[in-house]
Amino acid sequence: MLVALTALLIALCVSIGAAPRADSAVAEDDDTRIPGHYIVVLEDSTDHPGAVAQAQTDAHGGRLGFVYRYALKGYSAELSDEAVEALRSDPRVKSVTPDREAKPGFQSNPTGVKRVFAIANQKLAINTKADFVVDADIAVMDTGVEEKHPDLKVVKVIDCMSKTCSAETENVPSGSHGTHVAGIAAAIDNAEGVVGVAPGARIWSVKISTATSTSEAVLLAGVDWVTSKASEIEVANMSIWCICSMPLLEAAIKKTVENGVVFVTIAGNKAELNAENVSPAKNPDAITVGSIADYDGQPNGESKTPPCSLAHYEKLVGAEEDDTWANESSWGPVVDIVAPGICIYSSVLSKLYGFDSGTSMAAPHVAGAAAILAAQSNPNNKADVEKIRETILEEGNKNWTAEYEGEQQPLLDVSNEAVFK
Repeated sequence: MLVALTALLIALCVSIGAAPRADSAVAEDDDTRIPGHYIVVLEDSTDHPGAVAQAQTDAHGGRLGFVYRYALKGYSAELSDEAVEALRSDPRVKSVTPDREAKPGFQSNPTGVKRVFAIANQKLAINTKADFVVDADIAVMDTGVEEKHPDLKVVKVIDCMSKTCSAETENVPSGSHGTHVAGIAAAIDNAEGVVGVAPGARIWSVKISTATSTSEAVLLAGVDWVTSKASEIEVANMSIWCICSMPLLEAAIKKTVENGVVFVTIAGNKAELNAENVSPAKNPDAITVGSIADYDGQPNGESKTPPCSLAHYEKLVGAEEDDTWANESSWGPVVDIVAPGICIYSSVLSKLYGFDSGTSMAAPHVAGAAAILAAQSNPNNKADVEKIRETILEEGNKNWTAEYEGEQQPLLDVSNEAVFK
């Protein structure tokens, strides 16, 4: 499976760079199915999903994985074909679907906080002093966030890569990708390294992926856990994409939003791909973010010099112009908003800093903006979440160049001091 996944990632990287077109369409990729692994959804009336899950897997010789209790009722398991057929006939079972392999949405190496006007906004008090922090909690659902990075306020470390989402697990391997995402959203304004869009917001590290892959079962476990903590977490950022349909994940995200969590996700990193073919990007309850190239933090489109070495990046996708659609970003009407995503400088492992690029780098800018709004008025239900979403979209600007057919998405803009404060 690892060999197949590596080949898939290489194929995706090589294919990135074709000019986006509005008539592109990609069929669901059945290769994302994980043989023998399934997700069983129980009827909503089930009172004790854990007990039912254990009884059903034992009865059919299966191997129990995650148990879901909050965003949906059900479980993941390794099952034989005969067990699947039997469970589909069980009146307590709503559905049995294959688990699917997904992958983190990163590529390789922008100036984003300045470009979305966070530094220019005096009410955010970004002044190299930790005299203002955003009082909100962001779940970074990713490869793990370095708990002891001096520029991040990591308050919880959750590991969903085993059979349960274990809180406060010791020695959970953190990932550079997750650490980079966390810094973009919420690095502390402390004269060290970088500053995030929502300086000092509390980070919950929810590990749902390795650097190369994850599965729908794991993603469901992470979303289920975040939903259980909806009274404490205001924003969730998931930088994951799959060229497939994951309706169970979509339903779980819907439940999370209904519980008052603003859910931010990525368009995906495939230029010729309409994001309506990407899960969870196509989820109407999530804020889906695309990426633009910005080299100077200014809305003039005049810079010719990227702030980082693009040797590797150009080899894959070719150079792109300042303030234009990023060549690696998926696109289309399901993309709600865009943010800088090329050559973003942020926190990485070993208490250090570095550059990275991709829609994964664009999304946490939006998660930071959502955290600023959530700190002013805590979201408790879907209506509250929709109000934050609508505010972010309404405050966006069109000072960038779209290079494809269709309506231009707004670019994240937190400059309004009466709104983002």
